[in-house]
Amino acid sequence: MYIEPYIAIPLWAFAAFGFIYFARNVLRSIAAGRNKRAYALIIAAKNREDTIEGVVRDFLSSAETDALRDEFLKVILLDYGSADGTLSIMDRLSYSYPVVKVLRPEEAEGYLKGLFHTYDSTRTG
Repeated sequence: MYIEPYIAIPLWAFAAFGFIYFARNVLRSIAAGRNKRAYALIIAAKNREDTIEGVVRDFLSSAETDALRDEFLKVILLDYGSADGTLSIMDRLSYSYPVVKVLRPEEAEGYLKGLFHTYDSTRTG
């Protein structure tokens, strides 16, 4: 599927802005330590072996060390049947970082329900 550049460029710009805005807010609230909130970043990918590792490592390197150690932050990587090396890269990232979890589409629903249930039951307000 081909998207015209005059459409694709603004979409990529909005996506980058949204990701940066999300990361900034997560890092601010983690640094402030308000209510010990937990955050989950969900990244779905298919055939993105050239970019997935850089995106995840850049995000985790900018996250606070305390957030990673205390697991206030979860990074969930969803693989949607990649034909390239995306899944093996995701598995390597989950081995390197304990906050990274790799899921297949059939596993995602149950895991996310459990994650949200855990978050709701520990939420103080």
